[in-house]
Amino acid sequence: MPADDSRSNPRLDEADEAVSAAAETIARIADHSRAALARAAEQIRDTYSRAADGARDVADTVDPFVHKRPYLALGLAAFAGLILGLLLARPGPKNIYVKPPAPAPAPRPS
Repeated sequence: MPADDSRSNPRLDEADEAVSAAAETIARIADHSRAALARAAEQIRDTYSRAADGARDVADTVDPFVHKRPYLALGLAAFAGLILGLLLARPGPKNIYVKPPAPAPAPRPS
């Protein structure tokens, strides 16, 4: 028996409305996500640019010193690397247990 297309099925209409609402919500979320991603990418570009400029400034400042006193610069860099390595290598507070000395034996009565 063929279905009558002139009458609409209320459940199909509700399903179509739900699908349309879901599609609108998904489109709105996708637009919001694209905008947030674009803002984050712009912030990353700005941060990278500032960091690169700062690194160039430091390199320009340090370069004459390194050419004038290379051994001192090497020693300072090694010392800075040692300190940084010690700071970063510590996973957390270290507890060192020191065993107390044994008590002195009691004097023997004579």
